[in-house]
Amino acid sequence: MSMNGQSANFWIENLPLLTDVIVAIAAIITACVAVYGVTSWKRELKQQTKHKTAANLKAEARKLQRALKLFRDPRLFSNEFPPDYQRDGPITKKNEGKVLAFIYENRLRRLSSAFESFEQTAIEAEAILGRQLEETFNELFMLQVSAETCYQRLAPDFSAFFDYRDKFDQSAREFLQGSHDGSDLRSKAFQKQFQDLESFLDKLL
Repeated sequence: MSMNGQSANFWIENLPLLTDVIVAIAAIITACVAVYGVTSWKRELKQQTKHKTAANLKAEARKLQRALKLFRDPRLFSNEFPPDYQRDGPITKKNEGKVLAFIYENRLRRLSSAFESFEQTAIEAEAILGRQLEETFNELFMLQVSAETCYQRLAPDFSAFFDYRDKFDQSAREFLQGSHDGSDLRSKAFQKQFQDLESFLDKLL
């Protein structure tokens, strides 16, 4: 038998085995491609989730920052006054104190709403982005506690807003009422906290 004949017989006899090998190799390649595809998809999905979470948290942080700024705005706007406020009546500390209590109670309500929305987003973000934000979140959450504490300190008549009884009253007033241009120390500290948070989030956007 010639060499060509022997070669042909070899391939014919081993064709089933070769077919199995080819099928096995194809299956391995298909599995590898599938694993790579799933891994890439998971990685992309994870990045998209991080990006979306960071964007949502940044938006909520800015809302909270605006709410805090409005809460501490030293200006009192006409739409904030009580409906029965008499502008032409006698101006006394007692009457003005009641007006301030009314105004800051509403401001605190709006600030609390902004904090609640931010906190919900922050909890989700911490689970996705990691615990690097925990310290920053805790500092921002303390702002809400401070705002409520300072309001309660001066309520119900806000008389200590005009005449300090002690240093804590003065501190409460300074927390509630910042400078319009943000030059006071508390405003600068708050600004830094939000800037630090945004700097971290910008790396994920």
